[in-house]
Amino acid sequence: MALGAILLSALAVGLTILLYSNSCEAAPEALTQKSAIVATRLPTNLEPLHYRLQLMPFLNQQNFTTNGAVSVTLNVIEDTDKIAINMYDITVHNDSVKVKHLNQSENIEVTDQKYDNISQIYTIYLKDSLKKGELYELEIKFISKLNDKMQGFYRSHYIDPKTNTTKWMASTQFSPTDARRAFPCFDEPSFKAKFTISIARPNNMTTISNMPKRATDPM
Repeated sequence: MALGAILLSALAVGLTILLYSNSCEAAPEALTQKSAIVATRLPTNLEPLHYRLQLMPFLNQQNFTTNGAVSVTLNVIEDTDKIAINMYDITVHNDSVKVKHLNQSENIEVTDQKYDNISQIYTIYLKDSLKKGELYELEIKFISKLNDKMQGFYRSHYIDPKTNTTKWMASTQFSPTDARRAFPCFDEPSFKAKFTISIARPNNMTTISNMPKRATDPM
């Protein structure tokens, strides 16, 4: 998945929300190599149209994590009673997972949730099927890690020469398939969608994006 880069740097006190919009152009040993690749691919019965992503990173040596929430508008290509998405090293708040028809207020009952660490696929099972040609909304709240591997939403640091203190920053590297480390998503190049992104940050920090800022709201 390709997505505009986000850079968050400096240190903390008081939070601000910044809103950005962007377009995204974005197995068992017995299996053959080709079959193994197919086994880790997402089904094509759903198409993500628009992500509304909220991220609150904590650049603290005791807590390098990100609180997040994502809402995805889904177009149903074929009837299905489950939703499969990618994620890696993410904790989902199971009670927060909600699915509903875009034009209805009532949620569809979630009967089960399972994660496969090999395929990095998280599957949500539903009591009722999503119908072909209809639009639905998937909501998930989660906690992801600000890792130090330069993958996903990751952390790095430098020494301020004036104060000789450590300064932390968070950056993104999502392409080709590392967005799944930052938030649950359809993390394959064939899935293209639009994004609206909100970043919570302290007032004395700076957020840089390759898309224009739409609004800033104090928390």
